[in-house]
Amino acid sequence: MRVGVLSNPTSGRNKALRYAERCSSVLRDRGHSVVPLSIRDPGREALGSELDRLIIIGGDGTVHHELPNILENQIPFLHLPTGTANLIAREFGMPKRADLCVNWIERGGEITLDVPTLDGVPFLIMVGAGADAGVIHRFEHARSGSGGYLNYVIPVIREVLAPRSARVEMVVDGNPVPIPSEANVTIANMRSYALDLNPCAYADPHDGLLDVCVSSSPNTFGWSIGSIRSRLRRHSKSTVRQRGEVVKLRALAPTLIQFDGEIARTPNLPEGILDTDREVEVRMTDRKVRVITAPG
Repeated sequence: MRVGVLSNPTSGRNKALRYAERCSSVLRDRGHSVVPLSIRDPGREALGSELDRLIIIGGDGTVHHELPNILENQIPFLHLPTGTANLIAREFGMPKRADLCVNWIERGGEITLDVPTLDGVPFLIMVGAGADAGVIHRFEHARSGSGGYLNYVIPVIREVLAPRSARVEMVVDGNPVPIPSEANVTIANMRSYALDLNPCAYADPHDGLLDVCVSSSPNTFGWSIGSIRSRLRRHSKSTVRQRGEVVKLRALAPTLIQFDGEIARTPNLPEGILDTDREVEVRMTDRKVRVITAPG
């Protein structure tokens, strides 16, 4: 097989490059053709149609940024996680050892995942609006190196001290949904969430639907309690839950947006901020990506 090994050089405190070398060595020893790639390579997308399989080495953000290429060329991929949360790899139990990754490439099965879009930009995991997006924005703006949960401590503390709740109106499949005036909104394709909070614990990336969870987040106490409840799977009775194919948000005040753990920079949200009286759409599409699963 012709296997692409794509790495994010800065991921995992630079561990990704070492993993890429190990994977490439094992692949070559087993007679495969290896195409080494970096997210910094200009024009790497042109190679997509020539690949039989793709190993993506990095965090969830690395997979997120590679989605357009994966979609365009329908390359079955495996995520070797070296990021912080590694939600995609955790969802499917993907291995962290190079030899096991090659076993998956050679003998693994294959499934397809739904691919929704935010403002036309594809994502796999979730969209967040409110305080959780505030943490992502603070982290990205202060980022000076690779990730790791310790690097989120200060952004989380600052967001706890001054949470920036979402103030939005929401419409699901054409039906207005009453939600709290200050809220934390999660629109999920997959159940996994950082620290196993999983506000949309029943989200299914195969059902063609988005799972929506809206919790009241008027202050530090409300956001903190909501997070603890998510961890314990004991949501408040006031939590709003919906499922649908199209979710529209209209801002009543400037609202921060993130997707897949990244600032949601899209054509209409260049800074990941939904301005007052502006609207953004999260839509389930009929497009799929192919994911390699465990052997046997």
